[in-house]
Amino acid sequence: MRRIAAILGVIVCCTLGRPAAQEPGGSLDLLEKAAAADPENLKLGADYRQLAISRKEFDRAIEVFEKLARQKHSGPNVQISHALAYVDKVPPSGDIRRLYLARDAIKALTKSI
Repeated sequence: MRRIAAILGVIVCCTLGRPAAQEPGGSLDLLEKAAAADPENLKLGADYRQLAISRKEFDRAIEVFEKLARQKHSGPNVQISHALAYVDKVPPSGDIRRLYLARDAIKALTKSI
């Protein structure tokens, strides 16, 4: 029931005519709850990551997907979203940090297999 409510909330938010990236404050929380309700939904995870990128909250997205990936019955799509959250952080990072981000992304992708 919570999953349906969270997804409907995202749909209502997106149909109001304003893109999610321009929503003040709460839309990142809303997408985070929707991603937690349906962690295997790659589209929802991508929307959440895009909004996190626009707000430069890379670490928040990494932490959310890491938490979801640690759950007992997490599937491969959560691991893929987790790996992509690491990749999202690569462009603004320095050279040495990029190496560590690549390592962490590869570990998450390996877990998805």
